[in-house]
Amino acid sequence: MHRPTPDAEHVALRNSKLKTLRLSHNYTQQYVADSLGVDASTLCRWEENEEKINLGNLRKIASFYAVGIEWLISPDPLVLHMHDNQLANGAYNTVNVMPKEMLEQMAAQHKAHIDVLQKLTESLIELTDKVLDRIPQRD
Repeated sequence: MHRPTPDAEHVALRNSKLKTLRLSHNYTQQYVADSLGVDASTLCRWEENEEKINLGNLRKIASFYAVGIEWLISPDPLVLHMHDNQLANGAYNTVNVMPKEMLEQMAAQHKAHIDVLQKLTESLIELTDKVLDRIPQRD
């Protein structure tokens, strides 16, 4: 039975996920390579999309980072939200990694919501002023 191979875009995306995962954990290539039982140069080639990764190594990577193999090889966007449950300056450390395009889209949506709220606030102020103008003043 012939298995379809991922196209170059998926391989590159998967490999960019490897680098993103490593950096988001603040791991060195040497540490990850040692943990996976491979040379640091091999890990570097995986991250730079210069070498394909076999299924056994994908399983090791998925286990190491506690993510699914499906996610590693999928074209899904890079959205990573992690809590390490370590207190730092009274707050939990959080790492959010996402593509620039997604961040820009979220910022645009946020700005649109702010604009709508600002218009609603202005309308409410106008209505409040009208109501107050109709209330007789007491001396």
